[in-house]
Amino acid sequence: MAVRVTKETQPRVVLKGANSGSVNSGVLSGSGDGVRVSMTFTATAEPLIVIPYGNVAEAQLEEGSFATSYIPTSGSQQTRSADLASIPVTAFGYNQDAGTVVVEVDSIKAGVSQRLLSMYASTNASAERTDLVNYTSSNVSNYTVVGGVEQTNHIISTSGLTSFKVAATSAPDDYSMCVNGGTVVAETDGTPTVPTVDTFRLGGGVSSPLNGHIKSLKYYPRRLTNTQLQELTS
Repeated sequence: MAVRVTKETQPRVVLKGANSGSVNSGVLSGSGDGVRVSMTFTATAEPLIVIPYGNVAEAQLEEGSFATSYIPTSGSQQTRSADLASIPVTAFGYNQDAGTVVVEVDSIKAGVSQRLLSMYASTNASAERTDLVNYTSSNVSNYTVVGGVEQTNHIISTSGLTSFKVAATSAPDDYSMCVNGGTVVAETDGTPTVPTVDTFRLGGGVSSPLNGHIKSLKYYPRRLTNTQLQELTS
C-alpha cells in the first residue's frame, strides 16, 4: 500500500481483520509535504479493512510484493504507464565504436515478441537503434537500424526456451551473437554500421516490452572474442 504524507507528522494505517506482516506496526515513516511512503502486509482472511489515520492522502492499495508508481485516479479509472528502466549512455563507459552485451533472461514468456534491451537515439528511436529481440517464433535476434535503414537482423533459435543467456556484439562490419555457449553466428549480409545512440533501455524499446525477467546484464565497451562470447553464455 502506498500513500502520500501531506504534513510533517507520523501518519498511520490501521488494518482490521486477519493479517500478518505489517511494517512498523502500521506507522509510516517519512515526513514532509508530498512524501510518498509504503507498507506491506498479507491478508490471511476476509474481509480486511484498511483505515488511514492522520495526514494521509492518495492511498493506493494493490496486490504484489512492493508498491509501484502512484496512479492518480481522480475518481475515474486510469491506466498506469509501464515502468521503464533506462539510462543515458553518458552515465557509464559506453563505446560508440564497438561493444558487447551479455544478458541472462529468466522466465521469459514464450511465443511473445519482446525486446530484452535497446540502445537508441532518444530523438529518433525508430531510425537509430540496436535491439536484442526475442521473437514469437522462438528466435533471438540482434536487430540494428541506422538512418532508418536496417543493418542487421541475424537470428539464433532459442527452441522455445524460457531461460537463456545471450551475448551480442556491435561493431562496424562485425555483428555477432551467441546463445548458451553455442556456435557464434555473425551477420553476413552487407557491411553494417553502428547507430549513434544516447539511451540504454533495459527490458524494452520503441515497442514490445519484455514479458519476463532480466537476471543479469553485462556491458563491455569493446568487441569480445568469439571464445569469450561462448564462455560468458555457457
